[in-house]
Amino acid sequence: MDLEANAPLGELGKVVEARVGSASEAGFGGGENAFCAPAQVLSAFPGLVTIENCVPRLPAEKEEGVIEYKLQLGPELPEDRLTHLATQMNWRLNEAGDEQRAIYMLGVSDDGSATGISDEELKGSLDNLRRMAEMVDATIDLITVRPGVHGKTCEVALSRNEKSLISVESLRMGVVGEEGSGKSTLIGVLSSGTLDNARGLARMKVLRHNHEVESGRTSSISATLLGFDSSGQVVNHRKSLLTRKPLQAEIVRDSDRVLTVFDCAGHEKYLKTTVFGISASEPDFILLVIDANRGIQKMTREHLGVALALQLPLVVVITKCDSPTTEEKGANPRLGRTWAQVQRILKSRAAGNRETRLVDKYEEVDAVCDALRAELASRDRDEVLGLTTVPCFHVSNVTGFGLGILRSFLSKAPSTRRDKTFALEDAPLEVRLEDVFHVEGEGTVLSGSVRAGAVEVNDKLLLGPLDGWAGVSVRSIHVNGVPSRRAVAGQALTMTLRPLTGVANKHVNTTFNPNTPRAMKRLRARKGLVLLDPRRREGVPFAVREFDAEVVLLHHPNGIVSGYEPVIHAQSVRQSARVIEIIPADVYEKRKRSNSEDSTNDVAAAESSGEGPAPVLASSCDAPAFQTPGMGHGAEVAHGVEVEHGAEVEHGAGDANIVTDSDEDTLAEDAGDSGSADPAGVEFDDDEEVILPGGRAICRFRFLYRPEFVYPGTKILFREGCTRGVGSIVDVRS
Repeated sequence: MDLEANAPLGELGKVVEARVGSASEAGFGGGENAFCAPAQVLSAFPGLVTIENCVPRLPAEKEEGVIEYKLQLGPELPEDRLTHLATQMNWRLNEAGDEQRAIYMLGVSDDGSATGISDEELKGSLDNLRRMAEMVDATIDLITVRPGVHGKTCEVALSRNEKSLISVESLRMGVVGEEGSGKSTLIGVLSSGTLDNARGLARMKVLRHNHEVESGRTSSISATLLGFDSSGQVVNHRKSLLTRKPLQAEIVRDSDRVLTVFDCAGHEKYLKTTVFGISASEPDFILLVIDANRGIQKMTREHLGVALALQLPLVVVITKCDSPTTEEKGANPRLGRTWAQVQRILKSRAAGNRETRLVDKYEEVDAVCDALRAELASRDRDEVLGLTTVPCFHVSNVTGFGLGILRSFLSKAPSTRRDKTFALEDAPLEVRLEDVFHVEGEGTVLSGSVRAGAVEVNDKLLLGPLDGWAGVSVRSIHVNGVPSRRAVAGQALTMTLRPLTGVANKHVNTTFNPNTPRAMKRLRARKGLVLLDPRRREGVPFAVREFDAEVVLLHHPNGIVSGYEPVIHAQSVRQSARVIEIIPADVYEKRKRSNSEDSTNDVAAAESSGEGPAPVLASSCDAPAFQTPGMGHGAEVAHGVEVEHGAEVEHGAGDANIVTDSDEDTLAEDAGDSGSADPAGVEFDDDEEVILPGGRAICRFRFLYRPEFVYPGTKILFREGCTRGVGSIVDVRS
């Protein structure tokens, strides 16, 4: 641990990671015996580094950066001075970004002269430094003492305490709607606390790319943190954070509830990006934003169809209600027409007979939240979560009308994600990767969510499916932008990995050299991969090339046949696949029973011959490999409508035809375009099966480019431009 004789004090920053000992053992965490005498304290501190040589002069202190010079901080300081110094310490910690670390040099003047201070002055300075650290939720990690010109100098390394992120309630919300409806503006207003100027000022706080700023059109998925304290106040709005863009760590540190808001693209050109963002993030709610003046447009209907297909709870926000007469019900004819249209569509059978509840008073917020909790409590873990209660809000981003009520709802709304509510922490680990990007100085960073189990720093895991499964070790983890050593089921995280030459699993690909600087690039990390723990799984993770799915065709001009190649969305997986066989549901059930009987006979024959039981294939329908807890089969649902065998679905549900093109205010109530299909919606034409709109059958899909990690029970959505159908995987094959 000793530094070289000519090493400057600043070199200590390179050994801070060693973290020798802990601050609490030395009394730095507080307590009546802390700092009873400088000699006792310094000798008792396990992380103490004593260097005999003196560095008489250092570079002058810089206003920016993580290093602060203080000649002394004692012996006694008035409360207002201590508060000012604590604010300064908070600034230094924030200068380190998400790492939240700083170095204080005591006995050193601002010009860099290592003057030194006496033992008594050092004791008082360390005591006050501890008090300052407590005020900003930081800890003293390491102390280095050197002789100065006239006394001692002391270098102290501090780091922000790692908040227990498990105790912070975390929710996700996807914001969708037609282009120009005010999605990004709404998020900007909610997160900043400042109203829009009617010319797009608020959305500038949300847009990620220059071309988005120039065009005013969102083209990617951006995430914004919205923090709430115990009283329901928005942490982002505090004065200390409004002068600059707050760090994620600052928001999480002061919040009891953190809402991650995903801003999705509204233009038809970016539909695939929006669908991927919704299916991969699995939000607690979908917030559907509708322009009061334009009503429900084509992409509004498309996004609504996707949300209903994935059985995601809905919240409707009608924006641009800034007319002077908006507060008077019925006074704004366009708003009244749009509101009637929303009620009519969500009440329809195609949308699952949902109940719209307009929340326009603060006292109604608790009532609608209680209704949502009651509906959640009445459901089993394997039931779908397409809640029938739909809270609705009328707001204006320019005048602020209705925004306070919406904020109140967001601070109280219950979580609905099954993986968070029901997945157990001790279940086999499954981390779904949703994005891959490069950070200067860190290398390749992966972001995703923990669907089951828990992951910790230094865990040895399997990454794949690649050309096999690659062994990796977890270097670092951030949860909501805060460094953490652990993430559990239901949490979103970012992480950095290092390749390994082997993990305790014979099927791990060991061709990657961790010593090469581009080792992670050689792993070809991409969206849709998973991280699994080989110690918690029996056998080899199953890389799926083919799968059977029970699908419902929602809309297609001619129906689909074998050879059809849509884009499949299954959680974070997005890849084109070919339909290689269409099997009517009754035929598939007969095959399944026949295969089950044959398998039973084979097992009996093997046991009677003394050869032992036959191996169980990973593609077994009845026992899927690595089934995630809480992901069992639910009811077959098409955009919120439970479908029994042989039932028809509203023609056009999930596409732009939820509302007919001929009359936007009239719901398409009849599914008379199904043709002469059989009761399952499958027609036979020259011995070729054709699934017609409203039809239901088993399709065998084959991924076109690479295998993926999916399993029975996973919901899928397939599209060809717009959404064409939904379904659930029932069987998988390599």
